[in-house]
Amino acid sequence: MGIIEDFPTIEDIYANLSSFPERIQNMLSGGREQCLLSRSLVALRTDVNIGIRLSQLRYLPKATV
Repeated sequence: MGIIEDFPTIEDIYANLSSFPERIQNMLSGGREQCLLSRSLVALRTDVNIGIRLSQLRYLPKATV
């Protein structure tokens, strides 16, 4: 089984770091803050007001010449 199957979140992985082989512990040690930052950078925000509702948007295909 893989790490993600056993520990599905970053918090779970780092809370159980001592249960991993030393090689994995060395790779992950000191990287927790970087992991959390990376996760926040790729997360889609759904609570941002952009001044238009989704229902007002419409797809218009590009006209071919």
